[in-house]
Amino acid sequence: MHGTLTLTRRGFLQHSAAGLSALALGGFWRVTRAQESNLSGVARLAIGFQFAEGKGPVTLPVEVFRNLMLIEARINGSNPLRFILDSGAATSIIDTKRAQELGLKATDKTAITGVTGTAEGGRVGGTVVALPGVDLLNHSFISIPLGELSSHLGKRVDGLLGQDLFSKMVVEMDYTQQSVRLSAPWEFDYRGQGEILPLEIRKTPFVKVRLGTGTQRPVEGVFQIDTGFSGSIHVYRSFADLHRILELVPKLTSDSAVGATGVLPISRGRIGNLLLGRFSIPAIIASFYPPSYSSTGVGGHDGNLGGEVLRRFRVVFDYARRRLILEPGPGLLDRDENDMSGMSLVADGPDLKRVRVFSIAPNTPAARSKLKEGDLILTVDGRAIEQWNLDHLAKRFKQEGGSCDLIIRRDDKVRGVRLRFSRLI
Repeated sequence: MHGTLTLTRRGFLQHSAAGLSALALGGFWRVTRAQESNLSGVARLAIGFQFAEGKGPVTLPVEVFRNLMLIEARINGSNPLRFILDSGAATSIIDTKRAQELGLKATDKTAITGVTGTAEGGRVGGTVVALPGVDLLNHSFISIPLGELSSHLGKRVDGLLGQDLFSKMVVEMDYTQQSVRLSAPWEFDYRGQGEILPLEIRKTPFVKVRLGTGTQRPVEGVFQIDTGFSGSIHVYRSFADLHRILELVPKLTSDSAVGATGVLPISRGRIGNLLLGRFSIPAIIASFYPPSYSSTGVGGHDGNLGGEVLRRFRVVFDYARRRLILEPGPGLLDRDENDMSGMSLVADGPDLKRVRVFSIAPNTPAARSKLKEGDLILTVDGRAIEQWNLDHLAKRFKQEGGSCDLIIRRDDKVRGVRLRFSRLI
């Protein structure tokens, strides 16, 4: 590259081409005196991405599955792999088994901590992640086992694309259209009418959220915007206790939170409105962590805002300008519903086509129907289980007053079960 390229990273700093390669990748960049198509290889490496046509933006298809966005990518020319777009992940993650199959070698051991625990893994660097129309250059991953996450999700997951992507590009997530638009920060010019919220970056993004409980003024907290969490909102117990939220929740039910690092028992309950900028979402269902789990040591925030809220919007992450943009979608005022069966399911087998009962909450339809943990489900409403997935079943089990017929296998014996759904929260 000839001359000097002026870039901004948390301010206005000038760097020569030679100095760019020494900068930390994944900073919040804006090019002010060059178009991306004219950048040298060194500059592209420092910025961290390269469009196939020399210039963006690009719009990519995604699959919205259980409120998560799943996207296909190739690593170093591999066959297509499936990743969750996860704004709550401080680094990208790849499944250990998949990394071994691709010949990716970890250079050192490290630990990764999530809301569900800590997992030991290895750091893999120097990869090229090819998305349709754009490559992520010199991309790093932490490799940890993701088999348990895949089993609970009901679909094979090869990894998570996290902060490494969101910090480099403007990411526009459209849940209704099932698409993601990626732009270079210097090419992005927003002219819409969406709500613009200040975005605080602590490796991952945070915004202020207000929670109404119906009997007192809304309480405000700082919540991580977490597209890798499928529920509405996780509330840390320290925040809930401080504001006595649980005292005002009419009913709680037992459940579990599943993440890349494991499974954590939680409780769920319906609170009042969730206020996000000018938008108010009524009667939201919140997840509450155990008393031993607080925000201490994980950034001092108050919880996580997830896909059940975010899917109601077209969501724009603009790290360079430190803003989150929300454009309301057709499902803005949809009622937030929880499972009405009282059981959680997991998928197993080579293609995750077998479905088993993972847990059953007491005094629920599943418990009254005498279902047990470990029961293998063979059919639902007369259709073989292979014709369903866990997303279909989750929606099927949210029909208040309805019922469904199961055929299950337990201890080599086959029997029929009728489930009658009722609202648990």
